Amino acid sequence: GDVAPFATTSPEQASTLPPGLRYVHCTATNGQLLTKACGLHKYDCHCSDDYLNPKSNADKLGCKGAASWHPGWRHHRLYGHMAGALFLDMLESALLAFQHEVEVRPLPLSNDLWHLGAYFAEQQRAVDAILAAANGPCEQSPLYSRLGCNATFTCATEFLPSVGASIESLVVAANETLAHDTPPRDGVPWLLDTKWRHDLAACPASGITNVRGFFLGTVNSSWFVLRLHDVREGVFVLNSWGVSGCTHNWGDVPLGSWKTKAGREVPNNPNLELLANGNRVIALEAIGGASIARLPELAGSQTVELALRVTSAPPCQLSHILWR
Repeated sequence: GDVAPFATTSPEQASTLPPGLRYVHCTATNGQLLTKACGLHKYDCHCSDDYLNPKSNADKLGCKGAASWHPGWRHHRLYGHMAGALFLDMLESALLAFQHEVEVRPLPLSNDLWHLGAYFAEQQRAVDAILAAANGPCEQSPLYSRLGCNATFTCATEFLPSVGASIESLVVAANETLAHDTPPRDGVPWLLDTKWRHDLAACPASGITNVRGFFLGTVNSSWFVLRLHDVREGVFVLNSWGVSGCTHNWGDVPLGSWKTKAGREVPNNPNLELLANGNRVIALEAIGGASIARLPELAGSQTVELALRVTSAPPCQLSHILWR
């Protein structure tokens, strides 16, 4: 079959291509494999190709997302840069159109330049119709209906990109807690997965901003105290979404099991002690990887401190916390 000019046919030929196109496409138009080099470099999330044998360095790459369904970091980076270039081109065109308009006509702008307004309004009406449905997608979802349809949560996460607070910003120092009866914090601190920060700082052009960060404690860890503001209803949700299928279980009985990527079944045994303003929490609802504590006595408290302590292995990652 024919070979596209941007295809990689060998490691030697790859060095003649722009870095962003190297090892991305290794097949001819008829599907014939030209070289196995793309497979070797598929999950490389680094800036350069300054190593001769990526397979021998697989353990040193430290790149996440090496799953069979994952298209690879090179595809992520290429399409991300292409989308960024398209956005900048669109922005430049819009600014030039705006400049040309205001040079010859006074503000406000002509309605002809607001061609997306009707489209956005139509989409908003469609969304409103879905939300207003008596038995819409939210009501039909076991997880979302339990969380509360049309309910507004405050959320903190270590994922990127994100909007709002990080879990790290909620952590309370040992000598600053307001809940004076919170137990002592002896032991090692909970750890935040920060490797992505170093990788991004070392290689900003890599495009690795789809980050799944999390906090993780062990049975030897100290209490992990988070101060939550704007608590209106006393509903709190802890989960490991996007990182693991485990459940934060501060109850007294097992809550089913979860399956690892290797296919191993792991029971969701009690693994955590949870305190709210120094008082132990017993209430627990668990569904879809979310652990929910409904504490109506804390409704209107505005500020609540949650303290977490790992009680048994294996521990469960904390990637998101929601409250309202």
